[in-house]
Amino acid sequence: MEDEPAEPKKPRPIALPLAKTERLRDKLAELPSEPGVYFHKDAAGTVIYVGKAANLRNRVKSYFQNRPHDPKTLALIGEIADTDWRVTPSEIDALFLESEMVKRYHPKWNILLQDDKSTIYLRIDLKSAVPYISMTHNPVDDGARYFGPYFGSYAIKKALRILRKIWPFYDRPYSGKKTLYTDLGLTPGLEVGKSAADYKHDLRRLIKFIEGGGVKITRQLTREMQDAAGARNFELAAKIRNQLFHLRELQTQIVFGDTENIDLESDLALRELQELLGLPEPPRRIEGFDISHQSGKYVVASNVVFKNGIASRADYKKFKIREDKNDDFAAMREVISRRLGHLDDWGRPDLVLIDGGPPFLSCLKTPTSPTSDSPNALKRLSCRQHVTRPATHHSSPTLSACHLVRTCSSSSNASVTNPTASPLTTTPFSSVRGCSRKLRASRKRK
Repeated sequence: MEDEPAEPKKPRPIALPLAKTERLRDKLAELPSEPGVYFHKDAAGTVIYVGKAANLRNRVKSYFQNRPHDPKTLALIGEIADTDWRVTPSEIDALFLESEMVKRYHPKWNILLQDDKSTIYLRIDLKSAVPYISMTHNPVDDGARYFGPYFGSYAIKKALRILRKIWPFYDRPYSGKKTLYTDLGLTPGLEVGKSAADYKHDLRRLIKFIEGGGVKITRQLTREMQDAAGARNFELAAKIRNQLFHLRELQTQIVFGDTENIDLESDLALRELQELLGLPEPPRRIEGFDISHQSGKYVVASNVVFKNGIASRADYKKFKIREDKNDDFAAMREVISRRLGHLDDWGRPDLVLIDGGPPFLSCLKTPTSPTSDSPNALKRLSCRQHVTRPATHHSSPTLSACHLVRTCSSSSNASVTNPTASPLTTTPFSSVRGCSRKLRASRKRK
């Protein structure tokens, strides 16, 4: 008698302890796994926060899971009584729709959670002879059109790179000179004799797309392609066909979903790291230090930073060691001492990794520091928050994540001592092969 096929396992429901009502929990269960924009509302039904998501189910539920949140986000969650959402065809549509909805509702928490440096506007002056697209933090009344705000420059820059393939544009004042972008087809081609009127026509379509008119533009382009083909203008028909191809391709383009997914996966890895190392909280800010030199000269130190498991290249630091001699212990002592002098303005690390092992920890216990409280701070760091290579390092899951920070710090130094070295890309802990699996296995063995 043949065995009956086993029933597929149902996914385990995600606990949502911060969802205040049963009605809200039921609504969250209906969230689709598609890109879109979500609207958090208070008890009076007022929209208090608008956000975008590559995966609405994962992003919105993350607010209500028992995971670390900063004080402002916790205050926002405490006011959420209801949530609605709008599905979009792609991430790039969600990016632009979020901006339009923020301008429509003026949610108070979008204002409270943002800062001037993270808010980006697009500037386009269609009145100029040859318009160009630029980005700014501070729009002014200069007659140009401004689009935004967009929150974080990463997603909007990536979106513009994609849209530039459909509607080429200039990203700086027109010089009349041919460039590499001309050869790549990423400029309107005025420098090689193309029409300025056609450029402005395409720019208006790009603006219409930014304002949420993607569906109408697709229909209009389809009609124009058919008309061009009917008139046997095959060159124009082919150009429009390529634009339509890129527009449809937008539905599969990752604009900000990579960072969104990394955030959710890295949270689990950091919690496992917290448990294995016995830390009071998940190490949200991890810093790694490494010393490098060329034959004992040109001694430099690198300080790499990981925030929530993701390399934060904007926070990387380079230190030129003052005593130019081949003494890694003295160099490490100096760089740690200098770093401790900036705990308030650079941020306080939750976990510090150094490349060297126990001898380096010993040499760090009595540093000369520019601040009066640095020795105590360093004592806490070295005794409680430094990680050294365990005796069973070949099977240590902790080392998998920690090695990633050490590798980044070494690579960062290599880019100084060897300018031809290629820098590492932004990498999450969760991308370390088998990291989460090994961490769970190690925890079971304990």
